[in-house]
Amino acid sequence: MKKENVFKYILIALLSVFIAVVKHVYEEGDFGIRTLNGSFGLSGSAMVFFLIFSAGDFLLNFLSMRSPKGIKGIDLDLNKKGIIISSCFCFILNIPYIIIFYPGTCNWDTINQLTDFFTGKDPMSYSWIPGQETVSCFLNDHHPVFDTLIYSAFIGIGKSIGNINTGMFLFTVIQVALMSLCLGIMVCYLSRLDVPVLYRQLALLFVSLMPCLCVFNITMIKDTTYSLIFILYLMVYIDIVRRGADRKILILFTVLCLLLCLTKKTGVYLVVLSGLPLLLSSSLKGKRLNMLIPVLLPAVTMFILLPKIVFPLADIYPGGKQEMMSTFIQQTARVVVDHGDELSSEEKDIIDKIVEYDLISENYNISSSDNVKNTYRFGATGEERSDFMKLWASLAIRYPGSCIKATLGTCAGFFSPVSTIQIYTGIPSQDWVEVTNPEGLSDIRLGFKDLYNKICGLKYPVPFLTVIYSWWIPVLTFLFVLERKSYRHILCLVPVFVSILVLCASPYNGARYALSLIYTAPLIPGILFSEEMYIKQGRKD
Repeated sequence: MKKENVFKYILIALLSVFIAVVKHVYEEGDFGIRTLNGSFGLSGSAMVFFLIFSAGDFLLNFLSMRSPKGIKGIDLDLNKKGIIISSCFCFILNIPYIIIFYPGTCNWDTINQLTDFFTGKDPMSYSWIPGQETVSCFLNDHHPVFDTLIYSAFIGIGKSIGNINTGMFLFTVIQVALMSLCLGIMVCYLSRLDVPVLYRQLALLFVSLMPCLCVFNITMIKDTTYSLIFILYLMVYIDIVRRGADRKILILFTVLCLLLCLTKKTGVYLVVLSGLPLLLSSSLKGKRLNMLIPVLLPAVTMFILLPKIVFPLADIYPGGKQEMMSTFIQQTARVVVDHGDELSSEEKDIIDKIVEYDLISENYNISSSDNVKNTYRFGATGEERSDFMKLWASLAIRYPGSCIKATLGTCAGFFSPVSTIQIYTGIPSQDWVEVTNPEGLSDIRLGFKDLYNKICGLKYPVPFLTVIYSWWIPVLTFLFVLERKSYRHILCLVPVFVSILVLCASPYNGARYALSLIYTAPLIPGILFSEEMYIKQGRKD
């Protein structure tokens, strides 16, 4: 066996152990190595995951070493014909969802955004909890204001014509059309990476038929809006690594970076942490400094221009600090649960000034930070938050095991097969926003929901596991790149692994946080086919 293969399988073994530990922490609340049964259980799970990774590695190797032929006449090349065919195919297969779920679907976050816009009196994300602060203002930046304005504009159209459902339906159709176009471009872009025709055709079937993606296409939610931009962003990012960037590409990339930041709060971290490594790309040659524009402009916009200038002038209330502190609050809560009797009264007081200490043990949930985070004291001062962070750092050193368990619990579904892809099949029942799903097709909607839940309830609902897209596909692609010593391809994967890093700070293992990786699942391993495609190596695209 080659040295590269030995190294790869050592990494696979370590990853398999990690996945098994995550699974055990999520299901049992502990590492599982303190008892004989727990150790045997971990060993068995690790062996299963090792076999799964090995099978996935074999499959990727098989596909990348061969060029299987697809259906004759459907090449899906990156040209006008290929894009039209793939985009129309995707849109047509989404039409049944558009009809069945008329006027669309959403979750409580979207309802809160719409309520915020049309009432201006419910700016705090958790203001329905008794005793918490409420502020009257134009908008609240807890959820991205950019998304709120877009969604509210369409609902406003419905209000203006006397049928609020029409406004949401118009948004749904436009979103499905734009998503179909982006996915069609992505499928055809694979031809530029020398991906075989059959792979492209299967990729088109995946993005067009995968039920969870079809439902998210018709869902008014910031994660879908963000994912739509991310698809284009990742393609442009890969192309910059491969081909460099002229003025048009730089402008396009800068616009996409801005939109990523505006459509999701974590977008600015993706843009900055992924953009800086581009300065190392050999394809940019003397234009490396140009890459600072799409990095610095979004950062200045999100950290200075909007919060310091635009929001105060527009009477927009800043989002609560509890979201940025979510991971630290959850880890501290786990320390309280595990070692509360060892904390001093002063330490307890510091914690209590941020979240209600007496409710921590009762509210703590290993799979979600929301329960404890909901008791965040909005009146906490900057000094009190600073004291809390200093205490957190001290507790992390004293009780690292508790902090690790807290984090593995909330992001378990992204790194282990413990949860499936959750979808939204309706509009939450409420009186604040008058948009509703008509009763006429309720039986069909309920039937679809029951069928989807039954599939997800199977012992091994493999295509519906979040971990497939959020971890296994990216990691296998990365291992394959290492084996081939295609180090420049690692740069193509930077946005993917930054996205994974952001998942670690998610409040729970909801699939929507990893939605951008699910949409781009066919594109990520697609770079494996482009090993010899760099212009520097004399190949043409």
